[in-house]
Amino acid sequence: MEKEIIRKKYARITFTIDSPLAIGSGENRYTDSDIIKDRNGKPYIPASAIAGVTREILSGSVIDENEINTYFGNVNKNTHKTDKNAKYNKQDEKANNVESSVIFYDATLKNDSPCHISIRDNVALDEYKTAKKGAKFDMEVLEAGAKFETYLEQSFYEGVDVDYIDKIVDVLHSGKVRFGGKTMRGYGNTCDVCINEKEFIFKSKKENGKEQDLENVEKWLEFDIYNYPWKEEESKTVDDSKIERKKELVINLRQNGGISIRKYATRVQKDENDIVPDYEQLTAFITEHDTEAVMPVIPGTSWAGAFRHRMKDFGINVDESGSIFGYVKGKMREKSKISFSESRISGAMAKTLSHNAIDRFTSGTVEGALFKEQTYYYGTTKLIIGWNGGTMDNETKSALAATIADIHYGFLAVGGETSIGRGLFTVDEINGKKINDSGGVGDSEIYKIALQSIEEVFSNDSK
Repeated sequence: MEKEIIRKKYARITFTIDSPLAIGSGENRYTDSDIIKDRNGKPYIPASAIAGVTREILSGSVIDENEINTYFGNVNKNTHKTDKNAKYNKQDEKANNVESSVIFYDATLKNDSPCHISIRDNVALDEYKTAKKGAKFDMEVLEAGAKFETYLEQSFYEGVDVDYIDKIVDVLHSGKVRFGGKTMRGYGNTCDVCINEKEFIFKSKKENGKEQDLENVEKWLEFDIYNYPWKEEESKTVDDSKIERKKELVINLRQNGGISIRKYATRVQKDENDIVPDYEQLTAFITEHDTEAVMPVIPGTSWAGAFRHRMKDFGINVDESGSIFGYVKGKMREKSKISFSESRISGAMAKTLSHNAIDRFTSGTVEGALFKEQTYYYGTTKLIIGWNGGTMDNETKSALAATIADIHYGFLAVGGETSIGRGLFTVDEINGKKINDSGGVGDSEIYKIALQSIEEVFSNDSK
């Protein structure tokens, strides 16, 4: 007997991508990993990705596994067709396959959304900062500032009154949601979440409620989720006190020179007087508050590489199973426990420099060794480090604090051309604690301040 639906609830959700989005389509027409696009060539976020991310966050911490399977759906993979030892029982197999009570829709770009797709180069480096063989690839990303719109739908039955749309909305507001790939390296962050809801009650408990019930059914039949006049100014308010937000280490940094994280796909020379560099510092097309700008950035992958290298020197496992930086070998996959944000460099001065190699015998330039580089000097930036691996052990805390201190003292640089002074930074502030200020602490306290901040943020984080 089919269950009777007593009400339906819909939610319209809009949000902005706050960092590059990398959702691969499985195609490699333009890059090694092209971003997924609809028939009109616009990037979108598949409904399966939204369902998977929210289910993973809710599972275990907010909702137990049985409840997750009941309302998010579950397919019994261990059937007589997949397991030779399983006996065929049609009724049991059908009963174990549960349809989701919540329907997710694809997240599509809003009509007024910016849409800037760029190409990111990626490469794995050895301890000498030389590219590892076969470890270079590029991928398409959707730049930060893109605005998306998606919908949720839930059916309620007799005896079932758990509102999972509300639980999903709380997750989206928490700041924990990141879509696509490389989410532990600063990709796919969301912000500016706006929620509108619409509900239809089909069975009223009031006396003589049948006419009202029929009226609601008629309204539901006429309801068009895509063309309904949703009003963002009437969006749902979420109680922030009930939301458990991400625990993060926020480090404010100041450049002590240039930065060199190369982007090789440079622009084409328009005329003979146009100076086009052979390679440029990586930049991103940033859209904030309807203002568009090109800014130099340090990707989370570069930060992760620098921290990985130095923490290995401090005795932390970075190469074997159980590494906090993740582990991939054959079919074994372990996700990184530590995350690094993408850092936008503000207030930097752009410079185009010419380089050449000098012959040590003639003191003349070496033929074919002249090239131009565009870099950025003396800006400020922010690095956010997150942790998703239970309680951080003391050795890892100490190594992380020491690595931050090494960045401050100039012992650890980020990016390329570090042998000529690129990629050096000074730490100005850690989670609100000032380092180089007359009213703050001195340089000698940088390790203690870093360790104290790590203790405060990560010690009791078991999520």
